[in-house]
Amino acid sequence: MIMTLVYVGAGLFIIFANEQQMNLDMPDTAKNILGGTLILYGIVRFVRTYQQHKQQKHGRFED
Repeated sequence: MIMTLVYVGAGLFIIFANEQQMNLDMPDTAKNILGGTLILYGIVRFVRTYQQHKQQKHGRFED
């Protein structure tokens, strides 16, 4: 769960950071794509983790 926040936070930082905060020589379009990809990956990880937790809590994996 913590890593989902890390990915979303890193994506937001890449999108909104200026040149003084982040020393990446990238065009704004590439920064937005990279940041958006990290945010999307963080959301996907959160949903998958939540679904696994919900299934285990309701006992759907009982043998």
